Amino acid sequence: MGATEPLVYLRAQLATGRNLDILTEASLKHPFSGLRESPERIEGALYAAEVTDALLDERQAAPELFDLLLSTLYLLEGAAPPSVVVRRFEAQALDAAGYTPELRRCVVCRAGRPQDRSAVFCASLGGILCSRCRGGREDLIPASAACLKALEELSRLPAHAVAAFRIPPGEDARVRSILRAHLEHHVERQIRSSAP
Repeated sequence: MGATEPLVYLRAQLATGRNLDILTEASLKHPFSGLRESPERIEGALYAAEVTDALLDERQAAPELFDLLLSTLYLLEGAAPPSVVVRRFEAQALDAAGYTPELRRCVVCRAGRPQDRSAVFCASLGGILCSRCRGGREDLIPASAACLKALEELSRLPAHAVAAFRIPPGEDARVRSILRAHLEHHVERQIRSSAP
């Protein structure tokens, strides 16, 4: 496999050109060939790569985000459930980029949310709203207590624990909707890749 194939880990040497940089040397570090055995896994990898690109400006150094993307590709190549790997990536990529959603307090009045209570999430405000502050807003996503707990756990979930982690039954769609809406609000564009 060539070192310049999509979704490979390589070490590259670039020369500055007039309009574009020129690849002068490349050595393949890891091909991630296991991704190509499952459409769901390659879909997750392409999505993670697009999200990483959307969160960064050109030539911006982001070692934490790079390490997260790399660990995500390794996890997707392994046996961990792709949907959990991608949800973890989204939650931790938002944190690394400085866009951590507020899940414990109302973003308007700062009232704390009781642990066992549901809430609504507003991507344009960056977090949950209490029943008094939600008003007539239309851009709200219902978030059960189990959904909010899963979101908090995903943002702290270490790579070695991903294979055993389960999003509560029936909550994956809500978790996915909240993360995607929050992400797209901050990058100010729609992510075209689909995610498992």
